[in-house]
Amino acid sequence: MIKVCSDIPFRTSYLPYTHAFVYPKEGTPFLLKGPCGDVKRLLEEIPSPCVVHFTYFKDGKSRNLIRFINLKRKGVHHYGLDQKCVHGKKRHAIKAIAKTGEMVVETRKDGCPYSFVKYFRRIPRSWIKELDQFC
Repeated sequence: MIKVCSDIPFRTSYLPYTHAFVYPKEGTPFLLKGPCGDVKRLLEEIPSPCVVHFTYFKDGKSRNLIRFINLKRKGVHHYGLDQKCVHGKKRHAIKAIAKTGEMVVETRKDGCPYSFVKYFRRIPRSWIKELDQFC
């Protein structure tokens, strides 16, 4: 399912044009297209937890971003290609910042503790089952 969020032409909008590939925990994946603000407004109305792959287009360039929305626990982030190598290769890291009293799995150099760390060669284009504990 594709939903176009706005009738504003691509060239006349001052916001980056956005494609948001939404992968909900339950249900079928869908695509939202439109200016960044309109897409984010529609994403706030989705009640179920989702993994969202954003692609922003502006001035002939694009950039990608991955977000997790509607998780009961905040502090779960995608950190891009992590500098820590797994089996000699860089991996995408999804980490959850530890709350007080939780077992610490990994700590950054600046002392920030993580209670959940998962490495991926590629971020899956579906709901990530390891995130069920945060729903």
